[in-house]
Amino acid sequence: MRKRFELQYELGATPIEKVKIPSRSRDELPPVLRALQHIYTTDELNKAVFDLLESRIIGDANNRMGRPGMKLLDSYVMERECDVDVAVPLGDRLIDHWGRLSSLSFDRGFWSPENYRHLCYQVEELIMPKKGGKTKTEQERESREAFIRLRCEHAGVESDINALEHHGLNRCPDSGLTNFRRYVALGILASNLHRLGNLLLAWDRKTATHRAAA
Repeated sequence: MRKRFELQYELGATPIEKVKIPSRSRDELPPVLRALQHIYTTDELNKAVFDLLESRIIGDANNRMGRPGMKLLDSYVMERECDVDVAVPLGDRLIDHWGRLSSLSFDRGFWSPENYRHLCYQVEELIMPKKGGKTKTEQERESREAFIRLRCEHAGVESDINALEHHGLNRCPDSGLTNFRRYVALGILASNLHRLGNLLLAWDRKTATHRAAA
């Protein structure tokens, strides 16, 4: 980022808030454009985004050249690690940021006795299926209605993974770990913008329907 966008328009330019973005298009681009339009034209969001960027810009950046990398985006790339190695660090990061969680869901691959003991007292409902055989107590724990319900909702995590693959993370054309990390961060950003845009377009369609009915 080099500087904030100028909100004063050039002569003859169409104001961004008046640009019509098709709300019923099946193309992938309109949701992203609608999200960016909303952030750009909403003063509170515009200011919040740029305040965050300016407060976190690394020291070697300047207004003319910007800054390298994608360090403002919070993502994590596993390096020579297995799922079981990252369960506790991931859980601790989420708890430090959000406080005590109502639930936290993991695949079976994240299970270890140490991981379960560390997280079970910090999360109201820890969904971490045990590998291998289970004791009677463990069977009862994983047979509870809340555990089964939240375990079924874990499919949403797999859906999010698939969504990232559709936002550039199915294949990284760049080489090197640094470029791979940047590609991951950009894929996550694109997915989040797409999700925000879909919510806004759904609101636009609902608003248009109510106006037509009136």
